[in-house]
Amino acid sequence: MRQWLDAGIVVSAGSNTPAAIYDPEHPFIGLFMLSDNLSKVGQLVSGQAISRRELLEIYTRNSAYAMKREHEFGTLAENMLADFIVVDTDLLDCEPQELHDAKVLATYLGGELVYER
Repeated sequence: MRQWLDAGIVVSAGSNTPAAIYDPEHPFIGLFMLSDNLSKVGQLVSGQAISRRELLEIYTRNSAYAMKREHEFGTLAENMLADFIVVDTDLLDCEPQELHDAKVLATYLGGELVYER
């Protein structure tokens, strides 16, 4: 993935990333696996790791771009839909296992609270 980003390709991902196994108790397992350059069968190609910031952009801004809806969501900005989650850990700076175990505390759609743990 590092090579794609370095080439300027807009990479997107979602919770159904095939390199991960869906687990509602671990919604960030895809981020965890990509952050450590892993797949279900082991390490991905050497030298292709990407930063946590890049991972979050791939899951948010870039995914909105891939759907041609970047003018509606993908970032927290004025005049954008306020769809976001609140998590129990700092996804940018936590240890890998903390990323794996991170929990969603709240979900907001259009600025309205729709889920709270």
